[in-house]
Amino acid sequence: MKVRSFYVKCSGEECEDILSYLLENVKARDISYRVTPSGIYVTIRGLEPEIRDAWQRIRYYSSLAKRLRSGRGVVEIPVNHIAKETGVTVSAQALVEALRLKGYKAEFAEGLIRSDAPREELLGLARVLGEVAKSLGMVVRGSAARRLVSVAVALTGTRAEDVLEVAGRLGLMVYDEDSGRYVLTREWRDALRLLLRALRRGEAGSSV
Repeated sequence: MKVRSFYVKCSGEECEDILSYLLENVKARDISYRVTPSGIYVTIRGLEPEIRDAWQRIRYYSSLAKRLRSGRGVVEIPVNHIAKETGVTVSAQALVEALRLKGYKAEFAEGLIRSDAPREELLGLARVLGEVAKSLGMVVRGSAARRLVSVAVALTGTRAEDVLEVAGRLGLMVYDEDSGRYVLTREWRDALRLLLRALRRGEAGSSV
């Protein structure tokens, strides 16, 4: 068993809000809090992995409480609820990446999508991503390839077949004769940035 102490900087009512979040969301076998006018001191006793996990959660929920107090609302939606509301299954990784590329903060943890995007925009984006990904079932191979194409379609409005054409010309995807599907040639997020750059230059339907 080890003992670690941490400090969360805050003041006044902000500390009360943060403490409320921590008490509700951070679990550890032995954890105590001491609130002062300038911050919260946290003492955790346990195994090293338990302490590390608790501190990560403390940092996240402290930051979340501060964002909420600043007026920047944060939407938290379980992924399975997104599927129920939109009628499609969406990749959490694709949705988070698309939101970030649209300028929003977004993350996926413990089955929840957390973002400062408006709820309706988040759901609308999820619906497009899910519908495009579903249509690619027999066209591309692998979930990463579906994420690449669906995010590119959702962010640029380009047709999926044109996205595939540009991705092929850039060498980001190749046609696999054995499976009869397109496959990725590199990590999908790296490929996405190159693909978006080309699509926004208007290369769909043109020769490179």
